Amino acid sequence: MNTTTIIRNIMGNDVTITLTDEEIRKIARDMQLENDKAEVISRLENSDPEYDMDEIPDDLIEEIAKGFRERMNDAEEYKMADTLRAFSSQLEEYEKKDKVFTVEVELTMRKQYTIRAKDEDDAERIFTAWSERNSRQMTEDLTEDAEYNGEWDTDGYYEDSSYYPEDADIGEEDI
Repeated sequence: MNTTTIIRNIMGNDVTITLTDEEIRKIARDMQLENDKAEVISRLENSDPEYDMDEIPDDLIEEIAKGFRERMNDAEEYKMADTLRAFSSQLEEYEKKDKVFTVEVELTMRKQYTIRAKDEDDAERIFTAWSERNSRQMTEDLTEDAEYNGEWDTDGYYEDSSYYPEDADIGEEDI
């Protein structure tokens, strides 16, 4: 059995370390695996689809890294993207999925109309009759003024699972 001896001066003391060839190969394999795992993590962090990296178990990362290394050792030109594709079904549950949120928006407008009437009850009767016949005119009046005088109010955001993300009205690409 071949051995390698390393002598290092540590804090003024000579330290001798003797390693067998197998120990050196194991250290090299461990370092290679750590580098491969770091590469897998980097690729997943910068991939599309996005993954929830905190949820992917370390053993799956290690399995992907070993799969990548095995394919390289088969003397094939096998890229990391191909390895990740091979593990896509296992990674699928860790994909970040879009959700749908609903927000209710209200535009509050105030418009004053002047009414010629004999008294308050008469004014209410006249306005009610006029507004029922002229609802389109009121809408146009309020819409025209909304650009300058409207106040938008939103009533919170809540997750709405009754819609599919692809059916949402607004997405990140719309801003």
